[in-house]
Amino acid sequence: MRSPSIFVAALLTLAAPAAWSAPEGSDEPPGRVGRVSYTIGSVSLYADPERNWEKAYVNSPLTSENSLWTEPRARAEVRIGSTALRLDETTQLDMRRLGDMELRAHVVRGSLSVFIRDFDRSERYEISTPNATFILTGAGRYRIDSDGDRGDAALTVFAGTAEVDASRRTAVRAGDTVRVLDDGARIEFERLANTPFDDWALARDDRVGRGNVETVRYVSPHMTGYEELEGAGSWAQEPDYGAVWYPARVSVDYVPYRDGRWVYTRPWGWTWVDNAPWGYAPFHYGRWVYVGNRWGWCPGRYQPRPVWAPALVSFVGAPGFSVSVSSGRAPAMGWYPLSPWDHYRPWYTNNTTYINNVNVIVNRPPRGRDQDRDRNRERATTVILREDFVQQRPVAAGMTRVSGESVREAARAPIAANPVAVLPTRGEVRHVPSTQAFIPSNNPSVRVGGETVGGAPANAPAAQPQAGTSGRGNSKPVFTPGGSVPVATPAPVIPAPQQAQQPVQQPPRVGGEAVRQDSRAAKPASPPPPPVPVAQPQPQLQPQQQPQSAPAFRGRPPSTPVEVREQPAPQQQQQPQARPQPQHQQPQQPQQPQQQQQPQGGMQAKPAQAKPEPKPEAKPEKEKPEKEKPEKPGAGGREK
Repeated sequence: MRSPSIFVAALLTLAAPAAWSAPEGSDEPPGRVGRVSYTIGSVSLYADPERNWEKAYVNSPLTSENSLWTEPRARAEVRIGSTALRLDETTQLDMRRLGDMELRAHVVRGSLSVFIRDFDRSERYEISTPNATFILTGAGRYRIDSDGDRGDAALTVFAGTAEVDASRRTAVRAGDTVRVLDDGARIEFERLANTPFDDWALARDDRVGRGNVETVRYVSPHMTGYEELEGAGSWAQEPDYGAVWYPARVSVDYVPYRDGRWVYTRPWGWTWVDNAPWGYAPFHYGRWVYVGNRWGWCPGRYQPRPVWAPALVSFVGAPGFSVSVSSGRAPAMGWYPLSPWDHYRPWYTNNTTYINNVNVIVNRPPRGRDQDRDRNRERATTVILREDFVQQRPVAAGMTRVSGESVREAARAPIAANPVAVLPTRGEVRHVPSTQAFIPSNNPSVRVGGETVGGAPANAPAAQPQAGTSGRGNSKPVFTPGGSVPVATPAPVIPAPQQAQQPVQQPPRVGGEAVRQDSRAAKPASPPPPPVPVAQPQPQLQPQQQPQSAPAFRGRPPSTPVEVREQPAPQQQQQPQARPQPQHQQPQQPQQPQQQQQPQGGMQAKPAQAKPEPKPEAKPEKEKPEKEKPEKPGAGGREK
C-alpha cells in the first residue's frame, strides 16, 4: 500500500460511477441485472465488443447482449433475483434480452438448467436454440439441451409447465422430455432421465432454499444476490437505520468498496465488482453505515422489485487530483460509500422514474445525524492511481493511504459541475493492454438471431477462431439490439484462423486433460478433415485429429447421449486428396477417432489423446485452412 501525501488541486464529488451515454434507443437503464454467482473451471464472459471474451469473475454483472461460455470440465451459475441459470461444460449462453419483466436467452450449444422460484404471470421466460424456442410458463425446474451441429434440441421439465415453438406449438408437462429433431421438422416425446448435471443443479437449489428465512423479511427475493447474505452475516435492528446487515469474517479495518475492482460495463460505465461471495447485493442496492465501530449494509425500506445501480458511491477527484509516487506525482482516483442521507444522481440517464426508484432509500437524516455523509467520506475514502483504475486492477493492491485532514481539505474545494471531468472516459479504457484479456481456449462463437459468428478474442491465438461453428475464424462476436443478426468482421475472419492453429498444438502438449479440452474445444469447428491430412504422414497425429472431429460433440451436452459421426472422416479424406501423402493414411484415422469419440461422453476417456502430443505441430498449419471448409458440410449425423 502506498502512503504518499495527496495534492488537492481540485475536487469533484459525484454520486455515481463513470460517464457513459444512455442505452441505445432508450434513456432508461435496466432495473434488473444478473450476476455470475458461481464458477468452477474455466469460464469466460463476453460483455463488451471492445474487449471481447474475458475471464468471468464471481459477481460480474450480466445484462442484455452478454454471453457466457464454459470450457470442458467447467460449470457456471447465473442468478437473476430468485431465478437461477446453470451452464454445464462446453455450453454457450447468449443473453439476448434481460428486462424488468422479460428474460430471453439463446443456448448456442450445450446444456442449460433453469430454476424459477417465483413466477409472475406478467413475466416472460423464453429460451431458444438454433432450431426451437422453449417458453417456460410457470415456476419449476427445466433443462434445455442444444446440439446445433445435428440440428437437435431438447427440453426436460422436472417441475412446472412449458411450451415448444418449432414446426408447431406443443405443450410439455412435468416429467416429460420433448426432443426437436431435423431442425424443427420432427418432435418426439421421451421419458425424463436425470443426469449428473441435474443432480448438481438440484443440490445448488437446495443450498439456497435452506437459508434466507430472515433475509427475505428485509429484502425482496427479486434482489439479485440476496441468497448469499444469510450465511455470511447477521441482521440487527438499529434505531436510526432500521434493519442493518453486518458481514461476518471480515478484517477489523474492513471498509466497503475496497476488496474488488472497477470494470467498465455497458451501458452504465464504471461498475464495482466485489471479491466477496456475498458482495453483490450490498454494493448495488441500499447504502452503507458505520455503527458501533463496524460497517453494516442498510437495504432501506422493503421494495418488491428494487432497482440496480453500478455502484452507490461518490467519486473524489478532478483533472488535477494527484498523489505522490516515487517518480513524482501521478493522477489519482478516489471514492467513498454513500450514506442513507446521500442522493444518488446517475450520469448515464435522466429518466425520472429510474432516479426516484434507485433513491427510494434516501431519507431525511434524524437530528444530530446529518454528519453521516461526512463520516463516510473521512472513514471510508479509498484512493488509487488513475492508471490502476483504468487498467481495472485489484484495488487493495494499489490503495493509497489518505489522511483525514487531506479528505477534509478536499471537501472544502469547489465541486465541479461536469461529472465527466473526474472519471476516465471510454476512450481511455480502450487503451487497456490487450494482454489482460482472457482468452478461452475453445473460443466459442456467439450466435445472435440464429447466425453464428466466430467469437475468437482479438488477441487470441489463431487456434481459438477454429472453435466457431460457422467457420468464420476469429471474427469478433457482434451483438445487435433486438436479436438481429450480427455481421462478423470479414477481413480478420480468414487470416486469423490460419494463424490460430499454431496455438491448437499447445493444448495437446499439456497432458491428457489438456488434450481432452482441446478435443472438446474443437467441437464447434466440426471440420476435423483438415487435421486428418496433416496427421496422416504421422500416424500418431491421427489421435489428435479425433479431438477435432469431436467438434460435432460440442453442441451436444455431456449429459445426453452422443452419437459418433463418421461422415466428417470421409470429408477429411476429400480435402486431403489434393495432398497425396495424407490421403493414404486417412482411412486409418477414421477408425481411431471413433475410439476416442466414444469415450468423449465420459470425462476420463480423453486423456489417452495425450499420446499424440509430441507430433501435434504438423496439424495446426493444415488444420486451420481446412477447418473452416468442413465446418459447413461437416455437420452430418453421427452414429452411436
